[in-house]
Amino acid sequence: MGMIKDLFNEATSFAEGFKYPYDREGRMLNDNYEELLLRLNSLLNQEEKEILEDVLDLKVEIAGFELEQMFTYGFRAGARLVIDIYAE
Repeated sequence: MGMIKDLFNEATSFAEGFKYPYDREGRMLNDNYEELLLRLNSLLNQEEKEILEDVLDLKVEIAGFELEQMFTYGFRAGARLVIDIYAE
């Protein structure tokens, strides 16, 4: 599974054409996120801001873990399809 993890962690890359967040939809989502975060931060005291930052950091870690699991599953499913195609 070393190469799969390398692909996910960008040690090896086949995704040079990957455009997010540079495509229009990705920029819009990112802009909306940043605007809402600024609005929320303006309403919070320092302790609440620190808690929010901790929550957001944890969410990023969770999302990274979930993405790695989905990537690995999808890669294995694709490999099984290739094996089935060539087995016929």
